[in-house]
Amino acid sequence: MKILNRLRQVFFISALTGLAACGGGGSSGGTTTSPTATSGEVPVLSAVGTPTGAAVTQSIDTAGGTVVEPSTGASVKVAAGAFSAATDVTVQPATDTLPFGSGDAITVTTAVQPGTPVIVTMSYANDGVTHPSQLGLAVQADDGSWLSIEPVRIDTVAKTIAAALPSPLATATGVRATAAPSLTGVNVRPGQTIVRYIKWYMKPDQTTVHVGKTVDLVPYVRQSTATCPPEPPCDPNVGDDCLLTPPSCRVRPVIQDLPFTNDKPGYTRTWYVNTIPGGDTPIGTVAPNTPQGATFTAPATKPSPNTVEVLFGSEGTVQPGVVFISADVTITDGYVVKGDFSATQFDICAYMVADVTDHFEVTVRPDPSNSGFYVVQNFVNQASVLSNKQKRPTYDGTATGDDAFDMAYVNGGQVTVIQGVVADEFLVTINGTSTSSMCTGTDANGVSITVPSITVAAPLLVADFFADGFQNGKQTLPPVPIPNSSGVWTLTVEQQ
Repeated sequence: MKILNRLRQVFFISALTGLAACGGGGSSGGTTTSPTATSGEVPVLSAVGTPTGAAVTQSIDTAGGTVVEPSTGASVKVAAGAFSAATDVTVQPATDTLPFGSGDAITVTTAVQPGTPVIVTMSYANDGVTHPSQLGLAVQADDGSWLSIEPVRIDTVAKTIAAALPSPLATATGVRATAAPSLTGVNVRPGQTIVRYIKWYMKPDQTTVHVGKTVDLVPYVRQSTATCPPEPPCDPNVGDDCLLTPPSCRVRPVIQDLPFTNDKPGYTRTWYVNTIPGGDTPIGTVAPNTPQGATFTAPATKPSPNTVEVLFGSEGTVQPGVVFISADVTITDGYVVKGDFSATQFDICAYMVADVTDHFEVTVRPDPSNSGFYVVQNFVNQASVLSNKQKRPTYDGTATGDDAFDMAYVNGGQVTVIQGVVADEFLVTINGTSTSSMCTGTDANGVSITVPSITVAAPLLVADFFADGFQNGKQTLPPVPIPNSSGVWTLTVEQQ
């Protein structure tokens, strides 16, 4: 479900005069009652955008045709018979003004109004959408509000979303935020903008949780469901008939984020883990909260695969319609501690300094033979990299040295877990060795002294972190400086 900033390109429709409203009639005409957001639903308002690139003009005759805007990849398909004679259709990219939108808009200008709905198709390939079923298309009304269009057709192979734009356009309740800009063209009606957006989503939509721990999830909607239930999407493997056949509600207001409640009258709402109502012991369980959201409890043992899908299902009992909103939850039972060292002109032996970098990784996992305890294992060591070697500034002579210096070679460790009221604290002691370079110093009298390479075993570092300190499965710990030097360790911890 992966959303929010993965949204849409937008486009203005000039010359189309509207959409059939909720409970409205046919797909090509008629005046209907405008849908309105109800109590608790706040309509989204914005100004129209401005052109951002060159226009593309194509003559469409009675046989119909498709105009493609290359910079956005959006297309506008005009059906056969929409025009009684050859008519220019102009498509131009423009700015997106939907508050939670991103990308370009396109304006569409026609000399006359099409006699049948046009079909708009947009690509979501670059949106980063993991659950495209949560995508929608919305049109901007003349008052600056937005109306979500139903139904849509989502092609997960081509990564496109399409919808038909019938006329006339109804308006949602709202007042335009700013005056519409002046756009050139015949029969231009600025303010009618089509945008791709995430119409419902889970927060968080991707998260990690440690075995035996919990995470709260809340589903949100940006499309009014007060008047009409959600419309099922069209089958991408069939033609345009589904898009061109108007449902009971063609448009619904786009609203500010509003959480779904678990007990709304007229709906049955159920939580699942991997399609199992309530989940089960091996994969984790989910229990609804009051009045909204749910708590997922990870199993005691990491499952395989260790990413599960937590679903919120809403099914209309008075009017048909089903929505599924999902989150991907990755269950972890261990941590990876990574250390990166950097220093300039760091002592590598008695007579030499150098710029130094180093890296190591260790894994912290539950002890299979001792419940509640952890072990440090899977050591990854990269040899120190030396550059800009030179004699120590305080040494009055010449010096040479080899590259044997190694800041850290990790070979063990211990874990102490401090039970906390809110979260457990982990103290990971990382053991290993440090090795100096062999170097030779020659003083002003020509006397040379060679100091051999020395390896010393000792605790190297302590990684101190809390189990609830992770953001997107990762946390960066405070830097660990090396006294009396420019050297510093940077430690990160990732859930695994």
